[in-house]
Parts: sequence; C-alpha cells; structure tokens
Amino acid sequence: MTYLLLYLLALSLFTHAMHFAQRRDGDLLVILPINYVIAAVTSIALVYTEGGAIPWKNTLVMSLGIINGVIFFVHLLFILESFKIAGTGITVTLVQSGCILPVLFAHLVWPQTEPMSAMQWTALAIVPFCVILMRPERIQSPHLALKHDFILLVSFLGVGVTFSIHKVVETNTNADGQIGYQAVLFTAAMVSSVAYAFVRGKRLTRLDSLVGVLAGALNTATLRTLMLALDSLGAVRVYLISGPSLVVINIIVGLIVWKDKITRWQMLGVLIAFVVVTLTCL
Repeated sequence: MTYLLLYLLALSLFTHAMHFAQRRDGDLLVILPINYVIAAVTSIALVYTEGGAIPWKNTLVMSLGIINGVIFFVHLLFILESFKIAGTGITVTLVQSGCILPVLFAHLVWPQTEPMSAMQWTALAIVPFCVILMRPERIQSPHLALKHDFILLVSFLGVGVTFSIHKVVETNTNADGQIGYQAVLFTAAMVSSVAYAFVRGKRLTRLDSLVGVLAGALNTATLRTLMLALDSLGAVRVYLISGPSLVVINIIVGLIVWKDKITRWQMLGVLIAFVVVTLTCL
C-alpha cells in the first residue's frame, strides 16, 4: 500500500505543478518536453544506479515502451484539446473513468492473479457515478461535432490503453526490466514531444523550464511507484483505488491551495469515493 500512496502523492503534485504553470500563463507544450527530457535522463540514471537493465533482448517490452511513450505524449495533446471543447469537468470525468478499462483487461487476461470479488465488482460499477459527481462545477456545453466526439473518446481510452500496457509489462519482466521499460518509455515521449515543440516553434521561458524540471522528477517517481504498486497489489486494486482517490485529492488541494469551492454534489462524490476504496480493499 505504501507504493500506491506514494504514486497518488507524486501524481497529485505533478497535476498541480501543471495547474500552477497554467495559472502563471506557462506554455504546457514547452513544459511537457522539458518534463520528458528530465524523466528520460533520470530513468536512464536509475537503470545504472539501481542495477536495472534496458530490455534490449525483450522485443515485447521494448516495443511496448516505445509505443506507450508516444501514447503518453499524444494522449496529453488530446486531453488539452478536450479541455478546450468540453471543459475541465467532462474531461476529468472521462479520464478518471478510464480506470475501469485496465481493471477489466487485467481481470479478463489474468483471472487467476487478478481476481475480482463481488465487492470489487460493485466498486467498479460505482466509479463512473463517483467521478461524475466530483467533476468541477463549471462545464462548457458546446454542440459537439463528430471530430469533438473523437477527441473525447481518445481522452477516455488513452488512460485504459497506457495502464493496460503497464500491466502487460509488469507480468512479462522483473523489477530490473521495469526500470528499463520506464527509461525506454520516457525516451520515446521525449523524442515525440521535443519534435512537436520544435515544429511548432516553441520557445523556453524561465517559468516553463523550472516547472518542466519539477514535473520531470515527479513524473519519474509517478511511473516508478505505479509499477511497484502493480507488483505488490495487482492492477485491480491499484486502478480501482487510484481513480476516485486522485479526484478526491485534487478537490481537497483545490480547496486548500487554489481556494476552489466544493459543491454538495462533489462532497457526495467524495463520500462515495471512500466507499469505492473500502469495497476494493475488502
């Protein structure tokens, strides 16, 4: 459970570092490449300092690392577009509800090592309602075209795909190989994001550089603790608990740090999130 708590902490700090940059007019399309450069360099350093290994001979893990690294960056681009066309509330709801997909995937592919109790099935069914209740109050309601529907769909599916790939890697390599997978993933994300920023003609600022470095360190910790949590707790528990918990943490931090207001519906969602976590742990 320690690794899961550290994962939630690191990802929450990463999220609010991005939020801080947005409030200070930072350019996320500059911050993200810097973030991935730091994450790639740090992860490669971990390979050598922790006795890990780049999985050169494991074609599956190498391929999945490269694919998932590209998906990491592309998915973030879709999320940013989703913010513009559907607002923060719908986007947050879609992304966090996506935790359902890797739970189902893990249970269907590895039913013996990823079993689900009646309580956990109940928790899975509750998750979408829980996340919907906790979404931010202000939501844009444009008339969505087919193109916009596609962007929203990718925002939802992206979480399921990346988390499912993490589970495949976790079952096909050891702890040392997982560090190598992380290095490959962030290197692929770095190349993709730097190329995109170069084509778009983005320029560095001091704020973007500082936030990018901080985000990169947090991103490294996020993926490392997630892989360790999957090893110790399994995908069903990790993903069922983390989805609602992250929304709760973001609401609480928003209340304390950003002075956001909590509605009655959000408070109900927070209470239901505790029910989800409790059912998952039974």
